[in-house]
Amino acid sequence: INKYTDNNDKLRELYKYCLNNDIDATIFTESMLNSSNDKKVHNDHVNTNFNDINILGILLFGDKYIIENLTKEFTLWNK
Repeated sequence: INKYTDNNDKLRELYKYCLNNDIDATIFTESMLNSSNDKKVHNDHVNTNFNDINILGILLFGDKYIIENLTKEFTLWNK
């Protein structure tokens, strides 16, 4: 299921929640969009305050019910 929000703070909160609750999550950031060099992306992430990283999306892995509950406030994306 693809869902949407343009609120970076909500994406950060969701990602932090996942990290703290053993839910598998991967973020996609603006740095990843701007470079295909993994070392450069890693350095950008390490050297930037987490609250200043522009998160473009999060991929969540887990039980469907849990994931749907975590993302219930986001809009279904049907583009």
